[in-house]
Amino acid sequence: MELENSVLNQNNSENNKVESVVTKKEHKCACGSLKFVFHLIGILIISASILISSYMISSKIEKLSSLQISASSEQNSGRNNQAQNNGDYGIPNFRTNKIDPSVITENQDPFIGEKDASLTIYYWFDYQCPFCKKFDLETLPLIIQDYVNKGKVRIVFKDFQFLGEDSTTAALVGNAIWNLYPDKYFAWHKKMFEVQDQENGGFGNMESIMNLIEDEMPGLDTKAIQDFINKNKEDILNEIKEDMQEGAKVGVGGTPSFVMGDEAFSGALPYKIFQIIIDKKLNK
Repeated sequence: MELENSVLNQNNSENNKVESVVTKKEHKCACGSLKFVFHLIGILIISASILISSYMISSKIEKLSSLQISASSEQNSGRNNQAQNNGDYGIPNFRTNKIDPSVITENQDPFIGEKDASLTIYYWFDYQCPFCKKFDLETLPLIIQDYVNKGKVRIVFKDFQFLGEDSTTAALVGNAIWNLYPDKYFAWHKKMFEVQDQENGGFGNMESIMNLIEDEMPGLDTKAIQDFINKNKEDILNEIKEDMQEGAKVGVGGTPSFVMGDEAFSGALPYKIFQIIIDKKLNK
């Protein structure tokens, strides 16, 4: 009996040793796995940091390059403006182009002001141009008030309808109104800019224009206007084409564009700039 107990105790002791060894091995294995995982995570974090740093450096380089290019462009633009500024107006970054005014004819072009006014301003416009709208509604009224109404300046309206079919349609109507109701032309011209919406958004199609005339332009006969267009469409289109060709000869590439005397310039400029130019031209 004692011998059996001794054998059993010995077996239990050996089993405990085996279990202890197995446990230690499992522990070592688990620790090794955790170390591998942490090591892998560390590598991933370092790699991500390197990528982020590289991206930030690259972005800064690109931004710096863009700034340098922009600065260079502005410097070149400033040189060009200075070289082409033919009028001594003392206006920073303003330029005019020397042109031959003899290439400009008037034909049947609409105008406001006295025929014998001291200065004529030729104005190329598109009914859908938002910058023309800005000029017509903000600057032109002041020019009319200070110069046109006093007999000093005359403004001739030149078509440069390049923004789509609605622009051409509006020009057809404008020319018809000028021929049929010349005293109503400018009121209609102004109204078109007041209702201007998005480019080719519909305000310049024939139906919309006729509705506008019927609703807000008393004294204009829409049937007479449409009949005039139908009978004279080719002639009107040729006049529009001639205006655009003349504009091209004096450097008009967009709207609004202007010619005063032997100088041409573009842009919806503030009234103060027009005032400086007009006064200098009138005082020559």
